[in-house]
Amino acid sequence: VQPSEAGIVREIAIKEGQTVQAGQVLVRMDANLAEADSKTILQELQHQTLQLRRVEAELSGTPFIREKNDAPDMFRKVDAAYQANRRALEDDVAAERATQQKAQSDLASTLEVQHKLEQTLPSYQAQEAAYKELVADGFAGKLMGQDKQRERIEKEQDLRAQEYNAKSLQATITQSNKRLAQVQSDYRQKLEAER
Repeated sequence: VQPSEAGIVREIAIKEGQTVQAGQVLVRMDANLAEADSKTILQELQHQTLQLRRVEAELSGTPFIREKNDAPDMFRKVDAAYQANRRALEDDVAAERATQQKAQSDLASTLEVQHKLEQTLPSYQAQEAAYKELVADGFAGKLMGQDKQRERIEKEQDLRAQEYNAKSLQATITQSNKRLAQVQSDYRQKLEAER
């Protein structure tokens, strides 16, 4: 007689040569090993079920709620992972949004300076033209005419610099939007792989 599963035989309920009936107990096995395996498997199943519920809660953006059959210690551990993952996502998103907000503020400031230069540049151009005539007629010195020309050139270059700065900041904002989407995408991809 050989048991179908490995383990310890506790009792042999028959004697050699004895006639037996179908369904009669022949051997009693020690159930401790099987029960231990069963408990381990059951705990692992409960843990994986909790993990799956956590992943589903994270993917749907809903709270991870304890159910009445959840083991308290196991739930606390899985909930801690849920909280840590959510905080990490929120921190990454907040950091990127702060960068984006700064770029938007810088862009607004740049656009204001650009607008001011666009409005004042014609006046510098008119002054340069007026002084050019005064220099030609001999009513102003050549140095004063050159000074007005320098002011106009500076303002035109400042305006171009502000235009380039505005384009750069707009590109930064676009890149920030892409990074925000990437943070969310990476988070979801990690959860999908875990699921």
